[in-house]
Amino acid sequence: PFKTASALAQAGVNFAFITDHPVIPVEHLRVCAALAVREGLDEDMALQAITTSPARLLGVEDELGSVRQGKRADLVIFDGHPFDFRSRVVLAMVDGKIWGNRRE
Repeated sequence: PFKTASALAQAGVNFAFITDHPVIPVEHLRVCAALAVREGLDEDMALQAITTSPARLLGVEDELGSVRQGKRADLVIFDGHPFDFRSRVVLAMVDGKIWGNRRE
């Protein structure tokens, strides 16, 4: 199923990866993106599919989906590449507030 993402991207279709949270936790978004990359999707497109694309498709791109002044500061920082399954979350920020910081 993850080959479909590459075909959609090549066809110019706007798409996003989603989960059925809480049944499938939101943490699995990066797993979906990583598996799609393994099946041929460009890494930049995979990152967009879990950030800017969902925000655009939901009509909230002025508030969410990218790091820009005036937008909500929702970030996750990893100790390695976000699509590497060995990478761990170092810091999580929601609305500009730090919720987890493994460096402290």
